[in-house]
Amino acid sequence: MKRKIVFRFLFFSGIFLGVFSSCKEIDLTGISNEVAIDESLVSPVGESSVTVDDILLKLGNQSYIGTEGNEIYITNKESIEYSFRNIDLNKYAQSRVIPVNPWSALPSPQFVPGGTTIPSTPITSLIDLGLNNPSNTGEQIQSAEITTATIGLSLNLTNDIKNSIKNTDVKITIQFPNGSITDAQGNAYVIPPFIPSAYGTVKNIQLTNFIMNTPNGATGIPVIVTVDAKTTSGAMVSNTTAFNCTLSFNNIAFKVLRGHFAPATYSKDSLRVDLNLPTALSGLDLRFTNPVATITVNNNVGAKLRFNVEYVKAYDKNNVEIAKANFAPGVDTYNNGDSHVFHLDRPTTPYTSATSVFTLDKDNGATNRLFASGKIPSVLEYKFTSGVDTDPALGFLTPDAKITANVDVKIPLQLDPGSSVEMVDSVKNVGVNLTSSMKDVTIKTGTLVLNITNSFPVNATFELIDLKDEQGNLILKDLTRIYNIDAPAEVSADGTVTKTKVQQLLIELKDGQFDEFKKLKNLKFKITLGDKASTKSMHFVKSNFIKVKAGVFANGTISGNIGSTKN
Repeated sequence: MKRKIVFRFLFFSGIFLGVFSSCKEIDLTGISNEVAIDESLVSPVGESSVTVDDILLKLGNQSYIGTEGNEIYITNKESIEYSFRNIDLNKYAQSRVIPVNPWSALPSPQFVPGGTTIPSTPITSLIDLGLNNPSNTGEQIQSAEITTATIGLSLNLTNDIKNSIKNTDVKITIQFPNGSITDAQGNAYVIPPFIPSAYGTVKNIQLTNFIMNTPNGATGIPVIVTVDAKTTSGAMVSNTTAFNCTLSFNNIAFKVLRGHFAPATYSKDSLRVDLNLPTALSGLDLRFTNPVATITVNNNVGAKLRFNVEYVKAYDKNNVEIAKANFAPGVDTYNNGDSHVFHLDRPTTPYTSATSVFTLDKDNGATNRLFASGKIPSVLEYKFTSGVDTDPALGFLTPDAKITANVDVKIPLQLDPGSSVEMVDSVKNVGVNLTSSMKDVTIKTGTLVLNITNSFPVNATFELIDLKDEQGNLILKDLTRIYNIDAPAEVSADGTVTKTKVQQLLIELKDGQFDEFKKLKNLKFKITLGDKASTKSMHFVKSNFIKVKAGVFANGTISGNIGSTKN
């Protein structure tokens, strides 16, 4: 015959919550099945612990979560690069026909016998490169270091002397007056005289490593062309008889331009930085105290540049603008505080770079406004433009002149008052484990006992949710579900916890509710930290936790041994 014993006992299971949420099963089946008559308490044998380190590990290799010591950050990096100004020295270059007329002073035609040496006649002209055009307001070239260029020259004679002078009896000399083209040391650049291979055939002359000077708004390069020749047969010449030299300057590749330059366009593409917030945080009211964006600008432009932040905007997952940053009034702030000018450092020499670093935060840009609505942005968008400051000193420009902006977003898990964070967890298979351990137990009444240790820096709300049986039916509908959890005993001024507090909740299981409780699949609950009415900030660190120890205190009868059917 079975022994009947009237008893009280307490079953416990526990879970330990970190900053986010986690689920781990608590094993209730290992509770001792031998209970002495005088015993009223059955102790737990298992407990689950989840820390923020465990959560970060489960998230895997995701770049949006970072830690430094005990601090936690949401991070991401993006960059944008654009050319400052592309200058093509060949774009507007024009060929020039330079007529060399040794007999321009003749009052009337005259016969020139064969074997006559024609007087040297230097003619000064200009090869127009289209430089320093007034329409190119952002471009004033004073000089250029050229690596290579080509002068093309072809020679044609007027018909009256074309058959009287052989090409082999012609010598052409090209010079650049007034230091318009020099070598690297400032000496005149010398092109050896040459004999054309044929009339009408272009002679390409290669120039390398020289300086081209175009001061005072010069549009091209002055040249002096001299023709020396002698006749092989007699001819009638006049003041229109000429050696027509067609000259061009092309294939120009520069190393450095010196002068004054502005960007080709002030409007640049926007840069979007995905926040990649984990799903566990989406839809919550996270009003970050001090989102920080560190903008590192590298430039190799030899000019005093302005780097303009036209705006910083936050967009939700549907690409709807929800907020924008704002700069304090000042000489460098415009567009009603939406925009701000930062002044870039200038590189000292060509082919070096200068680095300037700017920080946007709650004090410089009011970045906390991006999250003040309580909606978590999916993307932060930065719009940059560039310009130049007034500078009397000559600037320089290289073919690879560019500006690179790197944006490093770093958001500490510090929240302003009015923020709230939800965490959901559950103890799995509670009913199954409880029933299997109480085959010979008849329960009359019971109490769900929750011991909660709060190590987060604010009050919390504890709510039992989605209490279902194995078939998915909602049960325990009349159970009181929402409870207030006090803040820790001691919280510092910056919102970190210095001393935790343990609070006990006693939830009565009335007639019939205990039987439903035994059918419970998972004891699921939601913990909400903070609320819109809160006046306290929250500072989350890796050591934060909420620890929930759950047990059942029951009054009833037992026949034989718990977990057995002994007679």
